[in-house]
Amino acid sequence: MKQDGRVTKLVINHVEESDAGKYTCKTKDSQSTAELTVVELPPSFKILLANQEVTEGSGVVLRCELTKPASAVEWRRGGELLKNGDKYQMRKKDLQVEMKVADLCVEDSGDYTCICGEQRTTAEIRVNERPIKFLQDLKNIQVQEGGVVTLCCELSQPGVPVQWTKGDTVLSNGDKYQIKQSGCIHELHIRKSLPEDSGTYSCICDEIKSTATTIITAIPVTFKQKLKNQEAVEEGCVTLRCELSKAGVPVEWRKDAQLVKEGEKIQTKQEGRVAEMLIRNVTLADSGEYSCSVGTVVTSADIKVRALPVTFTKEVENLEVREGDGGVFCCELSKPGAPVDWRKGRVILKPGYKYEMKQEGRVTKLIINNVEESDAGKYTCKTTDSQSTAELTVRAPPVTFKTKLRNQQVEEENSLTLSCELSKPGLAVEWRKGEELLRNNFKHQMKNRNSVMELTIKNAQLEDSGLYSCFYGDVKTTANVTITPIPLTFKMGLKNQEAPEGGNVSLRCELSRAGVPVQWWKGEDQLYHGGRYQMTLKGRVAEMTIRNIQPEDVGEYSCAFGEQKTTAEVNVRAAASVFFEKELESQTVVEGKSVLFSCEVSSPNVPVTWKKGNTVVEEGERCIVTKKGPSHTLQIKKLHLEDAGEFSCITRGKKTTAKLIVRERVRIVTELQDKTVTAGEDAVFVCELSHADVSEGVWWLGNSPLQKNEMNQMTCRGRQHRLVLTMTTPEETGTVAFVVGEERTSARLLVVPKPKVLLEEKPKDTVVMEGETATLSCTTSDLTTLVTWKRNHVPLRNGDKYEMRKDGKVNLLLIRDVDPLDTGVYSCDTGDMQSTAKLAVTELPPFFQEELQSVEAEEGASATLYCELSKLGVPVQWKKNSLPLRASRKYEMRQDGCFLQLH
Repeated sequence: MKQDGRVTKLVINHVEESDAGKYTCKTKDSQSTAELTVVELPPSFKILLANQEVTEGSGVVLRCELTKPASAVEWRRGGELLKNGDKYQMRKKDLQVEMKVADLCVEDSGDYTCICGEQRTTAEIRVNERPIKFLQDLKNIQVQEGGVVTLCCELSQPGVPVQWTKGDTVLSNGDKYQIKQSGCIHELHIRKSLPEDSGTYSCICDEIKSTATTIITAIPVTFKQKLKNQEAVEEGCVTLRCELSKAGVPVEWRKDAQLVKEGEKIQTKQEGRVAEMLIRNVTLADSGEYSCSVGTVVTSADIKVRALPVTFTKEVENLEVREGDGGVFCCELSKPGAPVDWRKGRVILKPGYKYEMKQEGRVTKLIINNVEESDAGKYTCKTTDSQSTAELTVRAPPVTFKTKLRNQQVEEENSLTLSCELSKPGLAVEWRKGEELLRNNFKHQMKNRNSVMELTIKNAQLEDSGLYSCFYGDVKTTANVTITPIPLTFKMGLKNQEAPEGGNVSLRCELSRAGVPVQWWKGEDQLYHGGRYQMTLKGRVAEMTIRNIQPEDVGEYSCAFGEQKTTAEVNVRAAASVFFEKELESQTVVEGKSVLFSCEVSSPNVPVTWKKGNTVVEEGERCIVTKKGPSHTLQIKKLHLEDAGEFSCITRGKKTTAKLIVRERVRIVTELQDKTVTAGEDAVFVCELSHADVSEGVWWLGNSPLQKNEMNQMTCRGRQHRLVLTMTTPEETGTVAFVVGEERTSARLLVVPKPKVLLEEKPKDTVVMEGETATLSCTTSDLTTLVTWKRNHVPLRNGDKYEMRKDGKVNLLLIRDVDPLDTGVYSCDTGDMQSTAKLAVTELPPFFQEELQSVEAEEGASATLYCELSKLGVPVQWKKNSLPLRASRKYEMRQDGCFLQLH
């Protein structure tokens, strides 16, 4: 409202249809009215549409306002008329008009126009692509190896390319990895997962990525097929084989807990799930327990190596050696280092100065140093399986006398020695006086000291004079011996003696010549031998003993020959009372032996009397009474059973007594019997003694005592003594004797050479079915000799597998429960002839000895199916509805020998 002077104004701005009507201007005194008529205009847009920018997937509202209500408006996109619906939601409220565009996509960008009559308003909608994100990230996963591992994530929009990585390595489709995309879902499949597939996997889309950790744990490894015990022949090969529950797992091989090292001898390999170890050229040292281990899982088996029989590839050869040189026997064995024994005859030789044994590889030697004539004979090299014999011949050089006998002269009754030296030691010679052959005795003592020969003539007499010769074969040396007589005198006279009453006195003198008769005198009375007077003449010594001397024996005693004599006095001391300081002791002695009773009295001079029972013991060849000071002894030689009894020693009313027990001596009750055996057989000799458990007996063969060993088996059971000579040879023909004490029994042993055993009918090639019993036979020319059966040159032994029979001349080998491993070459050997035959085993097809049985189980529980095969080592496959099954967390397959299990 405005007033300018007298003019007043009412200004109506923005006239609207409702402003039409009468308006009055009124003063105090008057008023003026006028009417406003409003001409209606068409609706127009008061508020226009505004441009908008939104993100894909969201909605947007386009809004405008009219100046006045309109009956209808149109919405267009570009020139396209839009209709109300899910996409476009249009509404009008009062003067406001709006349209909501839902779920926008990039294609919805553009100009949108609202038209009202002739009026319109336009705005631009710009739809920006929304940023891609992971609606579902990858998840960490832990599974067991062997299956397919799937990693999955979801993006905010489909069709977007992604990249899969493991760590920094980009993955691509292939046998190992399979990449899939379904809408917004992206998947990575890891096939045949292994522990090494564990790691960090990522799905990358532009600048965003999703990461997860995958842990693949190893399935515990087990042995589907374990190691089996093996038996091999020395120098052969053996293979240990086992099968794991999965392939590619490294294993360790051990022998007796020690890690096995690979080389030319031992080779290991692993193909798939099968692990093998090959041992070449096996030796006895390769026997033991072998194991294959994976972690803590172990399978083990024993290998037994049978030794090859040691044979001679080169026999010992006869040897001729000159005496004094060295000789070498040499032979070659089938294997190095085999133990051998060297023997001469039946005597085992020991290494020393005489014998040296050497072994270099397969060659073994016996060195005989400084060969002597006695070394000649047969020498044998013996192994555990065979032996080889050769003969040593010793060539002796001609024998001569290096030093000859020399003439000698000695005085009568002295000794002299004749000496000469041969060119060779250890020889036996003959000594002669003139034409008379001399014997070794007390008079003529012969000695052989290496090559020096001596003859000593003791107590030479005049008649010993003459020519003496030493002979060896046709060679001799001679010398003259002269004996000169000696003058006859007393070299030592009698000496005065004093003795206690009852004691003994000995008068002794020595002549210059032996064997001269003498006379004994007391004063003028000649004495004679007997009673208390005992006279002896030994060589040049004359002696008289007066026993139980009494006071009346005092006087002068003489010894005389011819005109010469020697004299001495004898005095007697009176005796005192006596007692026994040492008593007799009872004794037990074997018949034929000697016994000695002794006692001691308090006085050395009193006489004693010996009695058996009430009978006085008289001296003689068997009973010898002696006295030495106060000691008295009674010796009885060559005891008889009837000598047993009670013996006493009596002196002056005192008495000591002892018992003598005489045991019967050992006698041979049953004599040895002559034996005739064939070479190679055992010779058995038996004799029986009168007493049991006698261990002093000695067996003899010829002039040699036998040693107890594997070839000379000596036993004693009660009273029976037995000798078994094993593996006899014709050279052992001779006399066998058994000696115990003074008893001896002997018998003749005759060893007849063994006739050759030939094959009249040889074994034939044979074909049998697996599981049956195979029989090989041969016919020999001998009824008793057993043949040796071998397989591939290895001797066979009776047992569960092999049975060897002999029926007359027919020899049978039965091989039970044959399998393909028994195929090979078999031979029979008589020792003189051998023949071979082939055995072929036809293998049976495997079958189920026990078939599967139907099983019923509750849902969620476990079920186990069993079956049993007819043989080991047959590969099998489990199926369900004709589809093969594989080992997994659901299915567990086991095989133990012939037993199969699905769990």
